[in-house]
Amino acid sequence: MHGFKETVSKAWTKNVQATDPIRRAHIKLSRAAKALKRWQRDCVGDLRTQISTAKEIIWCLDQAEEASPLSDGERTLRSQLKSSYLGLLAIQKIKLRQRSRLTWIRLGDANLKLFHARANGRRRKVHIQTLTSVSGAAITKEDKEEVLLTHFKGILGTKAARHLSLHWEGLHYPAHDFSELDAPFGDDEIKDVVFSLPYMKAPGPDGFIRAFFKSSGGMRKPHQLG
Repeated sequence: MHGFKETVSKAWTKNVQATDPIRRAHIKLSRAAKALKRWQRDCVGDLRTQISTAKEIIWCLDQAEEASPLSDGERTLRSQLKSSYLGLLAIQKIKLRQRSRLTWIRLGDANLKLFHARANGRRRKVHIQTLTSVSGAAITKEDKEEVLLTHFKGILGTKAARHLSLHWEGLHYPAHDFSELDAPFGDDEIKDVVFSLPYMKAPGPDGFIRAFFKSSGGMRKPHQLG
């Protein structure tokens, strides 16, 4: 739609004072969301009112056609209204779908709070208050750590010098370079992950679906977030 990309670009390129990349990404996405809400209000307007109005006019023209043939202008108007009506219904469907997803996220957040509450309760339940050793009762954290360390040292023993070892070269195992596992994620990797999502799915709880990143001029690169 007209003005969509310009609205996103203007909100995205505003200066951000934060230095943390995640914080910068959050601020940029929040600004884009607010700007798109204003754009939707100014460009699209109230969906319910427009849908009801278009439906009512189409119905009136259909009723009038039963009494007498419509003029060329009236037929053109009805055709345009039907196209607009279908477009507005599509926008409404997307909004309802997004709203239902956000409702699910809120419910998920509530479940997470319940999970954390139960986890904290279990943590308190399994907390060791005191440990008894030959030297007495250990109450503080440091004393309990010392008792446990002494106990398991007695079970496991102490490290002894090794006189024999494996000759790894003689086993002829192929060497592997795993340094790439510590490398930062690249632009193409992030883009492939986001673009592999279903069209109406969002990679995070901010509600921005894959269609947004694709239709707003391509995936925003990490260096643009940081």
